Amino acid sequence: MEIEQQIEDLIEHLRRLMPSTGAWPFTVMQLKSSDFENVDINYKLKAKQQLIFLLRTDFDRKDLIDYIANTAEFDDMPAYRREEFLNDYVQRAEEPSALIKWSERIISLGIGFAFILSGDLNLWLEDTAVDLVALDNYLSFPERGLKAYQLFDVYQRDED
Repeated sequence: MEIEQQIEDLIEHLRRLMPSTGAWPFTVMQLKSSDFENVDINYKLKAKQQLIFLLRTDFDRKDLIDYIANTAEFDDMPAYRREEFLNDYVQRAEEPSALIKWSERIISLGIGFAFILSGDLNLWLEDTAVDLVALDNYLSFPERGLKAYQLFDVYQRDED
């Protein structure tokens, strides 16, 4: 199987592993090292394929409610508890710094799942030390409500 398809499979499996089918505070996408040929990111990419995790800068109260309301935990609780449960989450995220902290926890969960899935799909993820601000600016992520959080080089593992 081609590495591009393996990475797409990883992203699709990640969607199924996340605790919510609602709006996520992050997105993940596949990139190619050729996407970076004309930008100084202060790092030499080693692989031809990359996986990038991006925080959504437009994630707001409405998205948080959607995320929480689409979790198995929310579905399983008695109906009379749901409104209180949602309000508790929303109140904790009223402060922008609290919502950012929560979003970073959720993206970290996604990254952890990606590492687990990579082994199952015969892939290896390697952390990079790229200049994420340069990457954001070059690929116009801020204009799309995104902020680069972590970029990984992706390799195929040996079959043995």
